[in-house]
Amino acid sequence: MELADRITSRVAELTGEAEMLRKQLAGAGHELERLVIAGQVITQLAAGDAPAVGEPASAGPAQRGFGLLVPPRSQASGVSDLPGDYRPRAEAVTAVAAQTGGAVTCMQAAARAGLDVSGRQSGNVRARLRRLEDRGWLRRTAAGKFTSAP
Repeated sequence: MELADRITSRVAELTGEAEMLRKQLAGAGHELERLVIAGQVITQLAAGDAPAVGEPASAGPAQRGFGLLVPPRSQASGVSDLPGDYRPRAEAVTAVAAQTGGAVTCMQAAARAGLDVSGRQSGNVRARLRRLEDRGWLRRTAAGKFTSAP
């Protein structure tokens, strides 16, 4: 019985650590996003590309030398505003969820989008779906499956 108590105690301890690390990771992700945006603003100001006062900013996603940023859903007019590698994933989640009437696994979304998920590629798919979730495009269930955000 003592061994079962030790296992239960260790599970609780590791669960707490995992939750703490998830919170730290989320905080680091938000800080990283803010720093990337600040870098873009500074680069635009230094280059003289900043929009004039009263002139609207460009509607498309911001672009950096190392890739595209996923815009928050509240700042986009639709899925067409997503960068090219995120758009098929969001559309796949919506399509599979409509067919099955429920939440979608990463593998189902990847298969629908025509992506190869052998080896480590499944982690890349999950990371992109999580980024879409963070920006309000998708919702994640407690089971780790994804649905379209209302």
